[in-house]
Amino acid sequence: PPDIAFVAVYVTTLRHTGGLYAYAVDLAVYQAAGLLRDPTPRSLTTWAVGSIGLVEASDLRAILTSVSQHVDQFIQAYRAVNPRARAGHGRAAAAAARARMRQVQERLQAAGFSPGPLDGRFGPQTRAALWQYQQRKGLEVTGTLDKQTLETLHLR
Repeated sequence: PPDIAFVAVYVTTLRHTGGLYAYAVDLAVYQAAGLLRDPTPRSLTTWAVGSIGLVEASDLRAILTSVSQHVDQFIQAYRAVNPRARAGHGRAAAAAARARMRQVQERLQAAGFSPGPLDGRFGPQTRAALWQYQQRKGLEVTGTLDKQTLETLHLR
């Protein structure tokens, strides 16, 4: 689903000469996304950061520090664009989003569109039904639940 993201951290190390270790740390965020012309969700990297370094065997903890810094950098970047996201609200927010999506699916179905199962998930059938709805209503076809679409569905 498009509202789910996965954070992956990759650490690669290589023993080098003279008791040194070369390392690479990469952090990436993967999300499902579809194009307007092809609603099939694809996994896309939506944010990434990485670094390389060389440390002595006695200082391998520096690699963990690098990982920690990248994770902190991601959290700061995420909160900068999602200021309402806070720990502990995840389950309640997910339940509310599913309930809202089910309402959208019900309204689309009542309007004669086929959103697929009324399961509260924003899958390819729901996205296609939303595009068709937006097109038929003369709205900007975004495939997203923008303010205008919510208003025409009588949802706020």
